[in-house]
Amino acid sequence: MKKIVVILLAVIGIVSLLMVGSALEPAAVAKEKEGGKGVTKWIGVIDIGPGDPMFTSAQRMCQAITTASGGRLKLTVEPAVDAWATFDAVDAGTIDFAFSLPDQWRDKFPAAGLFSTRAGGMSPKAKYLWFISGGGAKLAQQMIAAYDVQLIPGGGYLSTPELFLHSNTEIDEPDDLGDLKLRAIGDGGEILSIMGAEVVSMPGGEIYQAMIGPEPIIDAFEFAGPYTNWQYGFQEVADYVYVSGCRVPHNLYHFIVNQTRWNELPDDLQWIVKQVSMGEVLTSYDEQCQLEITLLAAFQGYGCVVETLSPEIEEAFV
Repeated sequence: MKKIVVILLAVIGIVSLLMVGSALEPAAVAKEKEGGKGVTKWIGVIDIGPGDPMFTSAQRMCQAITTASGGRLKLTVEPAVDAWATFDAVDAGTIDFAFSLPDQWRDKFPAAGLFSTRAGGMSPKAKYLWFISGGGAKLAQQMIAAYDVQLIPGGGYLSTPELFLHSNTEIDEPDDLGDLKLRAIGDGGEILSIMGAEVVSMPGGEIYQAMIGPEPIIDAFEFAGPYTNWQYGFQEVADYVYVSGCRVPHNLYHFIVNQTRWNELPDDLQWIVKQVSMGEVLTSYDEQCQLEITLLAAFQGYGCVVETLSPEIEEAFV
């Protein structure tokens, strides 16, 4: 009898353990998946900090890819410590991906600027269409072929044009530039110098102070678009805002990933990354257009004169 009781107790114990194990199995599996089994995690960088529309766009893209993949591919983006080193970091595999401006690759590729922006060049939408369907992406990938970097065609961030100039002097015709001492850099700065302006190079963080005081260092400056320039407080230091896309028609940041990591993804995840990243570019561009209208109105409301650059100056610049 005792033997029967012992056997029954043993059987009950075994069944109970099996039942407990069965009940816990879904949670265990979920925990295992959450812990990383079957999940690919990518960490990337962008050279803009939190709060900027570009950073918000990058975060939204990462979340959308994570969601669309059912959590199989999780992307996280952080501010870059050194924007000029992001291409090398992706190539080395130190980071998995980056939003990177080809102008920052010029030390390796003299033609890099063709895939970013050109003074007097294409409009933002024309440049984007050239890149995704006119052969631009193929040329860019050929340019970087010696590196372990994959460029995702159509992914990244497409900006609206930068403002042409902020100035404390009215500018109506090309000769008026000859009376200006202005801050400018890059190709636009070289062109403005040729047009007669006295061009001074300085970091963006020094512009505000250079425009104020009893003896300002500069009379005018170029910097970025309405959102960034408003955040810098430039409405407080310049009376005139001149709008034209001829100096910087756009900035095209590219979504680049480590080639080895990219090749490890199955086809369906690669497809998700391509489609989601392309869709986000168009969403963020539309948001910028709406924000630009609001902020140009804000400059006017503050008391600045907001004007379209005269056709004569634009033609001379181009």
